[in-house]
Amino acid sequence: MITNSQRNPVVTNLYSIIQNRINPLRYIIIGGDGRIVESVKNLFQRAYRGKAVCVGRFGNAPIRKVLSLGTEKDIICFLELNGDIQKVVYVNSKLNHQEKQNLQKFCTSRGIDLISVPSKKEFFHENFIATPDPPFLGWKPEKMGYFHNRVLKRTFDIVFSLLVIVFVLSWMVPLLGILIKLESRGPVFFIQQRTGLFNSTFPCIKFRSMKVNSECDDVQASKTDPRVTRVGAFIRKNNIDEFPQFINVLLGHMSVVGPRPHMLSHTDEYSQLISDFMVRHSVKPGITGWAQIKGYRGPTITVDRMRSRVRHDIWYIENWSFLLDVKCVCMTVVNFVKGQENAF
Repeated sequence: MITNSQRNPVVTNLYSIIQNRINPLRYIIIGGDGRIVESVKNLFQRAYRGKAVCVGRFGNAPIRKVLSLGTEKDIICFLELNGDIQKVVYVNSKLNHQEKQNLQKFCTSRGIDLISVPSKKEFFHENFIATPDPPFLGWKPEKMGYFHNRVLKRTFDIVFSLLVIVFVLSWMVPLLGILIKLESRGPVFFIQQRTGLFNSTFPCIKFRSMKVNSECDDVQASKTDPRVTRVGAFIRKNNIDEFPQFINVLLGHMSVVGPRPHMLSHTDEYSQLISDFMVRHSVKPGITGWAQIKGYRGPTITVDRMRSRVRHDIWYIENWSFLLDVKCVCMTVVNFVKGQENAF
């Protein structure tokens, strides 16, 4: 194996730039007491190659070299006030069963990874993996969590989005721009803040398909929606309104394939109604996704329908492969040609 010291300096610097771009900092809280807390902190520093930041720990007895943030009962309050925490690691937990259940539900609802160093399966019932020295117990690592898989997926996103931008958007934007402008007043593009990776927000770009209105950020389009223009109805029916999102893909806001991004108001609403809703945001949102090619696109009339969409999104995250992305793209093209029932 070639170590960093054996690499050419130029190659090493390029590798570091790419890795820092694709593998962002992971914030960690360590709760509990005992010497193992410091060992766990050091282990994460090595595992994430120095990019893991330990914000501090929760417990009673002081721990050398680890900032104390309060008692274990303060952790949920701390997480509510600090939205950039991505991972919670618990060591020698003193919480009772109900408090642990509350913590688990809270972390799931916010898309926070929860890892424990327990003597038994305190948090998880299935889909778990244990690792020795120390014996971590946590959700099974997703395939997109590995660096080489993220490089592969990002490379595919860049190449595919560039091809679409050069060979499709280059003529589609001026053509549709004229038609959209001729039918109604307003901009060619509709830009809306949507929920992205790790619950961040980004400006999602679409061709404007509606008359300018005050309800666009809260009310989904429905069949025979009076806000939709004639040109808008056509481009929505054929999914053409989504093509500018390849610019979002190139900029790194989105991926070609992934869970569809929702309006911020819908993220707030459904994260309260569906316990594992925020798990979708552990990966970048996509232009198309497994849920969409399985028929879960368009308005979500019922909570059950949204729950089914979320279930498909989580299945995609847990079973991702490059070939699965290719399959999703191919099936999306087929659906584009023949049309989908819920597209309007």
